[in-house]
Amino acid sequence: MLCSTQDLLELAGSRGTAHFIKKWAGEQQQTYLKMVDVKRVTGATEYGAADSGNFVTVFAIECRGLEPVEWMPRADFNVTTEQGTVFPEVSARAGALFVDIKTSTSRCHAACL
Repeated sequence: MLCSTQDLLELAGSRGTAHFIKKWAGEQQQTYLKMVDVKRVTGATEYGAADSGNFVTVFAIECRGLEPVEWMPRADFNVTTEQGTVFPEVSARAGALFVDIKTSTSRCHAACL
């Protein structure tokens, strides 16, 4: 399934909303997934050089009646090098490589996800 913060759906019988909703046959309640703002979590929108090698939470979800088994981010990620080069809307798949070459010093900087 593909979820997006752009998709906000109304939960039946509730004033709540979610980003993914499914009603299974024979079940009374809807199952849902909601991307949530958690203090100091979803506000952590940057993963910088100082974070390298450290665990940084960048995503939080609330689930009712389902359990995600894998997260595969697709787009909406921007990579900005220390020199300021921006790679917009990149795929955040593991192994992605972004390279910035500083011509004044002939130094190469790389970021690998």
